[in-house]
Amino acid sequence: MLNKRDHSQNDVQFHVAIAECTQNLVVPKLIPIITYSITLFVSLTESRLRTETIVGHRELLEAISDGDGLRAEKSMIQHIEYNKALLQEITRCEGEK
Repeated sequence: MLNKRDHSQNDVQFHVAIAECTQNLVVPKLIPIITYSITLFVSLTESRLRTETIVGHRELLEAISDGDGLRAEKSMIQHIEYNKALLQEITRCEGEK
């Protein structure tokens, strides 16, 4: 079951691989920040891997593989927006306790 395993290392590796493939001089330098952010996100979400994350990662990878930069950008924005909403939900719930 997805929710029972710690997927954080795979998540980090996925994002690092994408950062390294960007051919952008700045993005790979952000890897420590990306890694820290993923680790923090995983701890805040109690290591729950959600279907939305898998679907988002798959869509992003397919867009990159297809060389479709616009679709990749859209996928990344959706991924960030989903994570932002999830963090807002978590912090709202924590504030109500």
